[in-house]
Amino acid sequence: MLTDLDDKVRLFEIPSELRSSDVTLHIECRLVNFHKLRGDLRELHHGLVEFYDYVLPNMGKPFLRKLLRNAHLNSVVLLMSESDAIAMRRVKAMEQEEAALENSAEVSPASAEDHEVENDDEEEDEDGDDDDYESLVGENLGPDEPVSVKERIIAAATWEYVKNPWQRKLLQVTLIGVRLRYQTLRLGSKLLQAILKPELVGPL
Repeated sequence: MLTDLDDKVRLFEIPSELRSSDVTLHIECRLVNFHKLRGDLRELHHGLVEFYDYVLPNMGKPFLRKLLRNAHLNSVVLLMSESDAIAMRRVKAMEQEEAALENSAEVSPASAEDHEVENDDEEEDEDGDDDDYESLVGENLGPDEPVSVKERIIAAATWEYVKNPWQRKLLQVTLIGVRLRYQTLRLGSKLLQAILKPELVGPL
C-alpha cells in the first residue's frame, strides 16, 4: 500500500509543461488511491471514470466505479490547468468552425437540402446523448463555463500488485489511457516508466 502519496508525485518526472495545438499545457500530476473518497477525491474519481469509459468503452462505468475503489489499486492522473482547459476550448471551437466551412464548401447546391436534413437528424441524435464525452471535456462549452476535473484529465494509469504461484509480487497495469489529441506526446510511455520505479511503488 502506498503511503505519502503527495510526496511521491515528484518521482514521476513528468514534464510540468507540454505543447499541444499551439497551447502550452501546465501539467499537474496526482497520485491517488480511491478506496476512501474524501475531499476532492470524489470529483477526481468521477472524472477518471468518465475518462476511462471514453478510452476503454467496453468496460462500462459501473464496473469502472467499483474497480477504482479497490484498496489495492493506485492511480496516477495527469491534469491540465483550468486556464489551459479554457484555451483548448477556443482551439476546438476554431477547429469546428474551420471544419464546418470546409464541409459547406464541399456541399453542392443540388444536395444542400438533403445535407441540411441529414444534419438536423444528427443534431437530434447528439441532443439526446447525455453521455457524449466531447461535451464533457469542453467541446460545446464556452470560455466562461466552469472547468470540471474530467475536462482537465489528459492521461492516467492505474496499477496494482498481484501474487502468483511462485509467491512473487508482480506489478500489473490494470488501466492506462491517453486522450487522442495528446497521444503524440508519449504520455503513456512516460507513465509506464514512472510506475515501474521501485522508489514509487516499492520493491518487487
